Amino acid sequence: FLQCLVDSDKMLKNTKESFRSGLLQSAEELKRQVMQACDDFTHRGPFSNAVSTVDAMEFISTMRATLARLKNTETDVRKGLGLFKIDQPPSKEMDKLEKDLDLLESIWTVYCDWQNSWSSWKVGVFTELDTDTMELQAQQMLKKATKLGREVKSKDKDWEISDSMKKEIEQFKRTMPLIQALRNP
Repeated sequence: FLQCLVDSDKMLKNTKESFRSGLLQSAEELKRQVMQACDDFTHRGPFSNAVSTVDAMEFISTMRATLARLKNTETDVRKGLGLFKIDQPPSKEMDKLEKDLDLLESIWTVYCDWQNSWSSWKVGVFTELDTDTMELQAQQMLKKATKLGREVKSKDKDWEISDSMKKEIEQFKRTMPLIQALRNP
């Protein structure tokens, strides 16, 4: 009976060590996956207006799903490592990726809103256009685009979509006097 207890204790220690080393390997694999996700975002992200709005939002959605999966894995690994009193701090790279993803999504949301407004205005009949509303919406979108552009610059990012969106709205605002003149015969 005593031998059985000794053997059980030895087997338990081996199993614990195996579980611990498996968790440490999982933590390393998680770090690798996070770095891969960051690389994917950096190299394949929709940072220019050459990408369609639909494709950009699909990419962002896919990255969000990947990030959620990685966060769940991180939570599980941290809990397991906690059993062995091994402290695994939250991933700074994941936090940074999430913030960059939020910023990029905000930019594309404003750009999508701008494209939708512009699409409806450019096919409208001049006499039926509400130029005051057009001017107000363009001004609000320009304000958002400028704010987002500053945020992009403060993070030392070179995202073309931010600048090109702002330029498109500014160009539209410069044509507003002409649109108003054509509207009033």
